[in-house]
Amino acid sequence: MNLFPVLFHDYNCRMKWRRSYFYIALGAVLLIGSSLALFAGNHFRWYKAPYDHAGKAVAWIIGMPEPAYNFDTVVAGRLYRSGLPDARFLDYARERYGIRHLVSLSGASEVHVRAKELGMNVTVLNWRTDKLPVDDLKLLLALFDGTDRVLVHCHAGRDRSGYAIALYRISRQQWTVERAIRDMEAHGHSRRARLETDRVLRQALAELAEQHVGLRPRELDPQTPPHFATLLALAIVNGTFMRSCPDMGSACFP
Repeated sequence: MNLFPVLFHDYNCRMKWRRSYFYIALGAVLLIGSSLALFAGNHFRWYKAPYDHAGKAVAWIIGMPEPAYNFDTVVAGRLYRSGLPDARFLDYARERYGIRHLVSLSGASEVHVRAKELGMNVTVLNWRTDKLPVDDLKLLLALFDGTDRVLVHCHAGRDRSGYAIALYRISRQQWTVERAIRDMEAHGHSRRARLETDRVLRQALAELAEQHVGLRPRELDPQTPPHFATLLALAIVNGTFMRSCPDMGSACFP
């Protein structure tokens, strides 16, 4: 009996199994390596969220989609932030966090159609980052105050969303401007633009303070100049206002 065909067949089977194991192991190594590269890169700032399509695909595979979209919780059950969601992430956010209202700061997008299909309300604004529109800020603060489960997004979730959340943190949670800027940078906002970021935030705060939006003095002397009221509002926001102010009449904050 010729055993060569049998041995050759067994050899081929073993080689096929070895190749299969090799490709499975290679795939696992590549998946783990790319996952570590994505998330370590985001942590050490050489790869910023939101991720590209390949990065998002890996994030979904390993069950960690939120960093891929620069998603974060601002106030649990009330306010969330992210970069531009796609339909898949919108479904995820709706199911996991119960998002009811989507706010875009980067204009209209096709994903807003999906948001409406999910029963969400959609507010569309189109911001620049050199000057924040005070009317939009008033609208946003009122929305954040009166609505729960809101997701605010722009394209990357770094700049426009960063400004919106920073102003919420300052005017509603008594954060300082400096702390709010550090939070923006933690979500990808450029550290090189810190001076410009500071200027834009303070300008927006001054305009809001002039209209007494969110910064409410206990009592203000009728003779107090408007710009002085603004300075007081900014001082209390930054935590630099002295509670004892005998030379300032009744223009003191609680």
